[in-house]
Amino acid sequence: VDATKDDPCTLEGVTLGAFDMLACKAGDGKKEPQALIVDAPTAVFEIMRRRNATGRCDLVTVGSNFNPSGYGIGFPKTALNSVHFSRAILGLLAEGAVEQLQDRYQLKDTYNVCSEDPLDIGLVITVSQIAGLFILALVGLAAAAVHGKLTRDYCPHPRGHVHVEYEEDAKWDLVPEDGLRPKMIALQSDALRIEELAARYADAVTRNKPFEWKPKRKRA
Repeated sequence: VDATKDDPCTLEGVTLGAFDMLACKAGDGKKEPQALIVDAPTAVFEIMRRRNATGRCDLVTVGSNFNPSGYGIGFPKTALNSVHFSRAILGLLAEGAVEQLQDRYQLKDTYNVCSEDPLDIGLVITVSQIAGLFILALVGLAAAAVHGKLTRDYCPHPRGHVHVEYEEDAKWDLVPEDGLRPKMIALQSDALRIEELAARYADAVTRNKPFEWKPKRKRA
């Protein structure tokens, strides 16, 4: 495949690599994949190789590097040469050979001209913050469940209770709750007493006579 002539997105019978899949599939309406997370030197090398071949920035890096670390080579746990390789890499770093290779193959971010800065959209919530919100939501649901359980156990409605809408002209004897009838009768008596006293007071004021009343004894 000639990168300057052949379009990998239109070739048939080929297996696309990660970068080609991103370039061909992004924006196809399926929203996959939209981005690729890869180590920075590999991304810079591949993006600039494509840019030098086509003159276009079909792929770009966005933002700065995250969680930067040194170079490493993976070995099986039982490998015998891992220590020797580690010492060799540390020696190359100390001699500046790794930095020379970065400049030779243009692997540094300073060589990348296909980059974009993320838009300033204000504060961005992180994964840990989302996890915190999720935990708070679970705590709230648990508290609501406990409150509902306690309310049901300690403040229940009478058995067979059915809520009714009380009309404006409803009579006291239509109240269905068990155990409330004596209280409702007493309240009705107090209301009638207040109404009687109010009428007597109005009459006394009209006739310019003193108003006298005797408070009823409190019920035990």
